[in-house]
Amino acid sequence: MSKNYLFIDEISGEEFICQAADLKTAEGILELEGFDLLHVDFVYEMTHYEAENSGLDVY
Repeated sequence: MSKNYLFIDEISGEEFICQAADLKTAEGILELEGFDLLHVDFVYEMTHYEAENSGLDVY
């Protein structure tokens, strides 16, 4: 089952969600999507309800 991890890009200020089985996998997905993990911070694990209603981009 996928979990919803909220991240923020330090440079742009963009908040976004990455859906993955665990945090390490989420970080791998973000790297594949072209994010520089040196400038991306994990905030917290969101509930499915929070993620669905957030309006944020999902990776």
